[in-house]
Amino acid sequence: MIFSRLSVLLLVSALAVRAADKNPLVIAEVQRAEPVNYEREVLPFLSDNCLACHSKTTAKGGLNLETRELMLKGGENGAAIVPGRASESLALQAAAHLDADLAMPPRDNKAKAKDLTPEQLGLLKLWIDQGAKISPKVERTIEWQPLAENLGAIFAVAVTADGQFAACARANRVFVYHLPSGRCVANEVAGRDQVNALAFNPDGTLMASGGYREVKLWRRARDVQKYRLAEAGPRAAMSPDGKWLATSGDDGSVKLWTLPGGQPARSIATASGAVAALKFSPDSARLACAGADKSLTIWNVAYGQPLGRVEMPGDIAALAWLGDDVATGGSDGVVRIWNAALAPVKELKGGPITALEAVAPNRILTGSADGVLRIWEIEKDQPVAQMNHGAAITAIAVRPDGQRFATAGADNAAKLWSADGKPVAELRGNRYVQEAAEERDRALQVESGTVAYRKEGATNSEKQMKGAQERVKKSTDAIPLKQQDLETKQKALAEATTAKTALERALAGAEAELKKGGEVLEAADKLVLLAKNDADALKTLTTPDQAAIDKALAEAATKTQEVAKAKAERDQREVLRKQAAEKIEPATKKLAEAEAALKKAETARTVAATELTLATAEEQKTTAALALAQTAVEAAETSRKQAEAKLQTARAAATAAAQPIRALAFSPDNQTLATAGDDQLIHTWSATSGAPFVVLKGHEAAVSWLGFAPDGDLISAAGDRAAVVWNLAPEWKLERTIGTGETKSTLIDRVNALAFSHDGKLLATGSGEPSRGGEIKLWNVVDGALIRDLPNVHSDAVLGLDFSPDDKFLASGAADKMARVIDLETGKVARTFEGHTHHVLAVSWSLDGRTLATAGADNLVKVWDATNGTRKKNIEGYEKEVTAVRFVGAAATLLTSSGDNRVRLVGLDGKEVRAFPEVADFMQAAAITADGKFVIAGGQDGVLRVWNATDGKPLVVFPR
Repeated sequence: MIFSRLSVLLLVSALAVRAADKNPLVIAEVQRAEPVNYEREVLPFLSDNCLACHSKTTAKGGLNLETRELMLKGGENGAAIVPGRASESLALQAAAHLDADLAMPPRDNKAKAKDLTPEQLGLLKLWIDQGAKISPKVERTIEWQPLAENLGAIFAVAVTADGQFAACARANRVFVYHLPSGRCVANEVAGRDQVNALAFNPDGTLMASGGYREVKLWRRARDVQKYRLAEAGPRAAMSPDGKWLATSGDDGSVKLWTLPGGQPARSIATASGAVAALKFSPDSARLACAGADKSLTIWNVAYGQPLGRVEMPGDIAALAWLGDDVATGGSDGVVRIWNAALAPVKELKGGPITALEAVAPNRILTGSADGVLRIWEIEKDQPVAQMNHGAAITAIAVRPDGQRFATAGADNAAKLWSADGKPVAELRGNRYVQEAAEERDRALQVESGTVAYRKEGATNSEKQMKGAQERVKKSTDAIPLKQQDLETKQKALAEATTAKTALERALAGAEAELKKGGEVLEAADKLVLLAKNDADALKTLTTPDQAAIDKALAEAATKTQEVAKAKAERDQREVLRKQAAEKIEPATKKLAEAEAALKKAETARTVAATELTLATAEEQKTTAALALAQTAVEAAETSRKQAEAKLQTARAAATAAAQPIRALAFSPDNQTLATAGDDQLIHTWSATSGAPFVVLKGHEAAVSWLGFAPDGDLISAAGDRAAVVWNLAPEWKLERTIGTGETKSTLIDRVNALAFSHDGKLLATGSGEPSRGGEIKLWNVVDGALIRDLPNVHSDAVLGLDFSPDDKFLASGAADKMARVIDLETGKVARTFEGHTHHVLAVSWSLDGRTLATAGADNLVKVWDATNGTRKKNIEGYEKEVTAVRFVGAAATLLTSSGDNRVRLVGLDGKEVRAFPEVADFMQAAAITADGKFVIAGGQDGVLRVWNATDGKPLVVFPR
């Protein structure tokens, strides 16, 4: 809503089409004795229809209506309100259209402001007439209402760096999915209002969700042991019904434990030496025990009584139940099948047997030292199928549905096979160690890029230094020439000065002689006149003396001759004076020219000297810059070499992590395959594709046995004689809440952005009251304590946050159309990036920390040089808001999502790298794994989509 006259003038074209607005609006007569409550009755409709244009963020006409004081201060045309006199207040005149030129708000305004209703106008009038008083603040309880059931749009997504878990927010719930298995592992209520932000910490064990005035931290524990059985033994077996666990050591005894709970039941002596293998019957009532003493014993589990015993002709390496029959195998390569009374039934001859597993009552699987996995039909003497593992087989397993087999071999690898014998995947090494090596590889890419960047900088500095040196040389060479020219001009000036002085003297002499000649002529003229006068006087005498007259005339004639001579001499002197005077002008001109030439030469000499000074300073500056650049190159080279060494170490560790595998087990739900061996770890994988799941740590010796309970718990036994029951699906538990979600919360309004620092120690939150101000705060992840408040960074709600790779800076984007970088050491804004014409919705750093990308509601992605704050590129081609932007690994590529139903990869040059298919609606958020292999995105339709980033193929879809 706009009140100032200047704002009205700016919108006059819009007002011209509003003929209806020229008529005043109806102002209801509100009659009551009690004061109007400003906070409850007036501020709400001012906020809805006025503050979008008249606030701290956008004060059109210089008018801010956020507080009573600011209304009294007014804008360019004076105060908006006059307490006690509503009719004189511009606010009411504009709102009620009392003045046709002030009618507000304009039609079809972008803020969607509406004309005030008669009741609202009446309240505004009464409030002003009552003195425009601010109502005393009263703490109000927020009356929360249930969210509508049809709210299912996704406004926030997050994915763990390792790609194991993806999260999305629908309404006030957070959903967490295990991507390799495609299962939903958490569906939690995260607040009473819409969840607007999600983030995982670097190791993927902590998730933050942001809602209205609160942030919740959810923890998923690793290596969760339900319980541990000490002194159990390295070999074990579990009954199919999950009620019994049998463990054995090297003393020939077997311990029975009840499950769940792991309470000891009894101990039975089965052999005179170590127990080589244990297996429960399908009905869980009997236990077959193979001893290193070549004995096979069957026991009644319930009572611990032996049901039969037989001595084998050879060692027993493995055994399996075929219904009521028992199969044994050993190094002699013979599979012997025994009935319930331990009478021989059949023999199958293959390679030396290292592992046995029943596929069905009439089908058995054998693993051999020759590396061959054989499938046998009991009725036939030859295997019906066989698969070559490639090395001696140490363990085998069959998935409960029979659609997958697994083998472990002496090549330190496990292999997953389809039911028709085709290889599905090779499982090798430690996922975490491999991922660490991949991270080191990305770090090396960054360091290599930094070396190239520093070398380019050094090359440019070298070019600048050479240019400066050439400038110095040119300036130095110019000095003697300019000096020589100056001296020539000085000599010419001296000569011109001397010449002019001589001419001036000559002219002065000529003028003196001329003056003297004039004086002589004048005297001669006087003498002639006297002589003539004397002759004339003699003639007048009564008796003239002719002789005297003649003498006087003769003397006059003589004087006349002298006058003629003097005149001739004077004329000659006049000629000489004129000649001298004529030479003065060119001499003067020549002198002036000499003076000008000298001044020019002096200026040129001064300019040359100044140029040399400047060139020398530039040379010193560029030399210093080159030295710094070369130092930076050396430092970058050192860092690159260190990164190379770390990568080689990580790769060696990844290679060393591939150790012998001794045990395999499939889960009852056919989803998980567990492997374990000499590395003392338990590795879990997708039982369908072989994709890695989690790695469990807890044993202190090689793991020799694995088994799944019917409820999905994994049990392991190892050389440390411990049996451990693991929880493979620990819950995401609420660990801490920051803020209260209420009026007095430490967080203002909705938390729109979350970011963990790369060291996992800090959590940044971005929020703020729309059009009033932005809020950025840093929290200690360990205890939730506020570390730093960063006020006044933005003047509107903060919508995007991202820590720089070195955690020294925090980038932010907000509804004030600005992106900024905060120096976290000082808490001050280090850079401001101005150029977006609408909200900045997301920010992202490149791995090298030199580039920042911002996404805006102006349908643009902008790429900035973070080192100097300049814009490098505008990426266009979006038809609606760009809602997310993320750098992809160490590549110069960005992941973006936008409201025009697109999720795509684009290069920093703006060219599209890949568009991801099957996007059906306005996309609100997107994320990518640290290795750049998997992309997730969600939007208005509430569907979370996952793609392979490498080829763009859809992997899984999680509906709302």
